[in-house]
Amino acid sequence: MQALNPRAVLLHIDGGHEGRHVLLDFLLYSPTLVQGGFIVFDDYRDHQYSPQVGPAVDLLRAGGYFNGFDVIGSLPGF
Repeated sequence: MQALNPRAVLLHIDGGHEGRHVLLDFLLYSPTLVQGGFIVFDDYRDHQYSPQVGPAVDLLRAGGYFNGFDVIGSLPGF
């Protein structure tokens, strides 16, 4: 039996809104991205209702986890 090897062009991380959930989702699913794929972190700028999302993404970025990725930025209101 062959192992599943899912591949993604777009990874939209919008699961749990605690920092640990964001970190785990990224670590679990980012290896499925194809070359040139995209990752969207939902609620990155939602400091009122999801205050742990932004710092978790910033921690990944500071830790070098986005090496090989271009950071496009964020859109206010999304």
